[in-house]
Amino acid sequence: MFSDELSQRIARVRSASIGDLLRRSAARVPDRTAIVHHELRQSYAELDDTVNRTANGLAARGVGRGATA
Repeated sequence: MFSDELSQRIARVRSASIGDLLRRSAARVPDRTAIVHHELRQSYAELDDTVNRTANGLAARGVGRGATA
């Protein structure tokens, strides 16, 4: 059976958003490769920056949480 500490840690991870997980990975291992697609390779830090710029661009255009097409 899981210890209380491990159970709490699992619960925190399960409740985290993908943005939270990306942010933590970028802080923990910024230079590690996060994504590879054909010629594109991005580290966690680069991917986090790309995601933040995209989110900020969408927010500047009035797109917010829960928006639908």
